[in-house]
Amino acid sequence: MSILNIKKKRTELNNKVTSIPVRSKSLKKDLKTYSQIIRQFTDTVANLEEAYSRLQRRVEDLTLELRKKSFELRLEKHQKSNIRSYLDYVLLSMNSGVIAIDKEGRITVFNRAAEAMTGIPQQEALGKHYAEIQERLGFSQNPLTALRHKEEYLGLEGRIYAEAGSGRNEARHVRRSVTLIRDHASRIIGAMEILEDITEFKRLHKEYQKASNLNALGDMARQFAHKIRNPLGGIMGFAALLERDFDEDDPRRVYVGKILEGVSKLDKYISDLLLFARPMKPTLERYEIHDLLQKNLRILASQAARNQIYELKECAQPVFITLDAELFAEIVSHVHEFIGFWGKKQAPVAVKVMSHPENHQATISFLFLLTPNGQKLNLEKEEEMTGSFLAQEEGLALAIVKRLTEILDGVFSIAAEGEDGIEIRLQFTMS
Repeated sequence: MSILNIKKKRTELNNKVTSIPVRSKSLKKDLKTYSQIIRQFTDTVANLEEAYSRLQRRVEDLTLELRKKSFELRLEKHQKSNIRSYLDYVLLSMNSGVIAIDKEGRITVFNRAAEAMTGIPQQEALGKHYAEIQERLGFSQNPLTALRHKEEYLGLEGRIYAEAGSGRNEARHVRRSVTLIRDHASRIIGAMEILEDITEFKRLHKEYQKASNLNALGDMARQFAHKIRNPLGGIMGFAALLERDFDEDDPRRVYVGKILEGVSKLDKYISDLLLFARPMKPTLERYEIHDLLQKNLRILASQAARNQIYELKECAQPVFITLDAELFAEIVSHVHEFIGFWGKKQAPVAVKVMSHPENHQATISFLFLLTPNGQKLNLEKEEEMTGSFLAQEEGLALAIVKRLTEILDGVFSIAAEGEDGIEIRLQFTMS
């Protein structure tokens, strides 16, 4: 019976009791006793009502607290999910390759960098056993061996042969570290392999060693050049005296002329070698490049032995560059020397100055037609073209152009234009 029904019955009973006429003392006594019982019953019902109210309030409090805890749990779960997603994105976006396995050896993490280095698609690796990709990687010390022997391997280096888009196996140099994954109780629950691509570092290190060797060779070349130049001067002097002793119609005079010509050419090679090898500190000033270029081209045109036609196309606006005028003159002179050897005879050379205000750069371009003999060179790849010319006769002239341009903080490049055109580009920063 509910509390409301009890109240209703009590009211009805009180009404009936008050309506009964008092007939005797015993009846009054019974009624008094009955009233006391009713009163006690009423008090008990009131206490029950109060207890019920307290219980109801407690249930409401517990319900609110349960809702609060439920909300906090959902919020915590959402935060943990966000953190997990964030960590997944961090792993995916790392430049280092990350491959993680669980205790059974199944791959649980295989990020984009690992996919790029190994050539193995992420979808093919995740969930697979590490042994399925172990052979493709070729590393004997890997996460599986780390789990088996409970060892870690740090600072290992190796190569990964990933299949490139052309179908060729491309070797990537990697530095590897294999570590064990432990839980809060230091129990081993997996292993992780970190792959760092050091291919570019290896290339730069090789270039550095090459540059160091070139510097050493340059020092040696300077020493030998000075030693050779001294006896060359003596040979040239004695040959000049010998030439004066012969009559104009003496056939031996021709041989002396050949000696003087060969010695002169050898002296030129030594001068170029010294120019290439010696350390330089440029004296920088601001010049309008058209004026400086025209001045150097006029000097070259005045030399009868170097009959070369230059067609200069000027930029619409003045172009100012900060450089060393003497070194720039050497650059133009050796470009002229290179074109004189490799350029098609009697074909004009197009010289063009282009400004690029958007990146504060100016480019000087020398475009000429390649001699038929030079068309046998391998000119398919632009990055290999400089090396192709440097390995040939008169390659020192181009090497000097490249080195002097870089000393002036410029960029040298050479490219094929059309079927038999070659373009030398010198790029400098405008001032």
